[in-house]
Amino acid sequence: MKTWCGLVVVGLGLLLAPPRVAPAESGGASLLQYCLAAIEAFEGKALTPQTASNAAFCSGHITGMLDMHAMAIRVKGMPPPFCVPDSMDVIQAIRVVVRYLQSHPEDLHLDGSALAALALRDAFPCRPGAPEPRRR
Repeated sequence: MKTWCGLVVVGLGLLLAPPRVAPAESGGASLLQYCLAAIEAFEGKALTPQTASNAAFCSGHITGMLDMHAMAIRVKGMPPPFCVPDSMDVIQAIRVVVRYLQSHPEDLHLDGSALAALALRDAFPCRPGAPEPRRR
């Protein structure tokens, strides 16, 4: 009964909470801006509410990409899009993406998700003949 009541309270809280709006732009230039804010947040710098929202967007976006990688290495027959090390954390991945975006300003008009995947693949390619990532 306690569990059921707890679920009802959480559900009501989610229904009554103000909606979160993701940043409107999804291009590489916007992702670069959001991820630079995420690096500032990880370094402990004070952020405005908008900058904090942008940092959270980047962090969530890159976490999703790492989760996609983890899922791909668990599904037989699905090649992973990149081969990040097991010890990769979100801030390291964000720094890799930022470095890539800063090194390729000519591509900043392209989709941010595609550029993030390219950044991770560029830094951590799956080499032919190399052992496959561990499937858990």
